[in-house]
Amino acid sequence: MAQTAVIDKIGRPIGASDTDNGVTITADAIMGDRYNAVIVYTISRDDGTALLPEGVEANALLVGGFGGASLDVMSGSHGSSHFVDETPGDNAIQLVQSISADYPLSGCTATAEFQDLCRWDETAEKPVTLVEGHWKFCFDAVYEDASVTLGGGETFTQDGLTFTVDQITLSPVAIKVDYTVDSEVKWSDASSGREDPSDSLQTQRYLGNVAIVLTKTDGTEVTLSGCGSSLKPESVTVCDKGGVFDMILPLEEIESVSVGGIVYEVTGS
Repeated sequence: MAQTAVIDKIGRPIGASDTDNGVTITADAIMGDRYNAVIVYTISRDDGTALLPEGVEANALLVGGFGGASLDVMSGSHGSSHFVDETPGDNAIQLVQSISADYPLSGCTATAEFQDLCRWDETAEKPVTLVEGHWKFCFDAVYEDASVTLGGGETFTQDGLTFTVDQITLSPVAIKVDYTVDSEVKWSDASSGREDPSDSLQTQRYLGNVAIVLTKTDGTEVTLSGCGSSLKPESVTVCDKGGVFDMILPLEEIESVSVGGIVYEVTGS
């Protein structure tokens, strides 16, 4: 099933839009969890003619100036977006935007703003405008938290350390693993701007070497060990690893999540 169809099926409808220069941008649906959201937009030419010139593919597209929704969260947010052309040659394409923050997102007001649809010119090494326009509209980013919580106190050992999995938060759009290490990370006294090799080794021991593997019901494995991470040195070291998926993964299609070799069943949980 196409990714935009997935969110249309299990996400919350929005329907807000704006029109300029014969092109309409509509926020179709939103879904996510407490700290992560994915929004799908449709960009369509109102007269029914092809939106993109022949030979231009969606993965070469850019939005100039603005490129999606910003939310009125109390702390900083970040994210990414990509274009999808589900029916090449028709009058519409889709834009999928992901947003993450360390403050709850659902219930916030979102302001979506776009200016010009462009493509990247490899020869000229600059963007070329395909569709001129300025689109801006607001909507309420209201959706149900689609996450499930797994784990709680399981331990594993590696690299001479003992790890305790405190909680795994899994949704169709993201994963976050909170865990504690039984000793405080020790950093070197390297000068500012330079990383001591021992610090890199410590980062690997506490974060990088912690394997996170998601197994889908069809047997496909997705390795997530390289996702974003952070740690807080205390008498123990409090860590987390996680991030937004490259694609939407309905929970019924996820069989299990493995952290440090500990397997947590997802399907039916």
